[in-house]
Amino acid sequence: MFRVGLYIICISMLSLTSYGKGEDDCNIAPLPDGAQKIERCRYKSPKNYAETIKFYKKLTGASQNYEFKKIIVKDELRAIHIKNNNPSSKWEGINIYEHSRETRIFIIPRLNTGRSSNGRTTDSGSVYLGSNPSLPAIYYGPIV
Repeated sequence: MFRVGLYIICISMLSLTSYGKGEDDCNIAPLPDGAQKIERCRYKSPKNYAETIKFYKKLTGASQNYEFKKIIVKDELRAIHIKNNNPSSKWEGINIYEHSRETRIFIIPRLNTGRSSNGRTTDSGSVYLGSNPSLPAIYYGPIV
């Protein structure tokens, strides 16, 4: 039984170390020192919820490029969205949320929503949709 548990721990550690290899398209926004990557674009903050928000407010200062909006306030879950209005930035927004006393950060990369002259969207498999093509669907995943 002990060997099975040790084996599972070793496999988990190997998968965590190999997960970080390769290009991370979410390594584009500022993170507090000590933030731990959980999965693609999701990080565990070393600070509590209020301190994490304070970190980002201090970082953004009085700039008009950023908007802070509460998106969820419930007993066990609270979240805030930081909208980045700077079109040249590589990140569109950051969601900071707390659940079960754990603060997480979700980076939302800015997607290229440009279209080619033939009416196709940026995903290469789309069909011709005429002169007014629809934009590609965007799914950021669940908050928790």
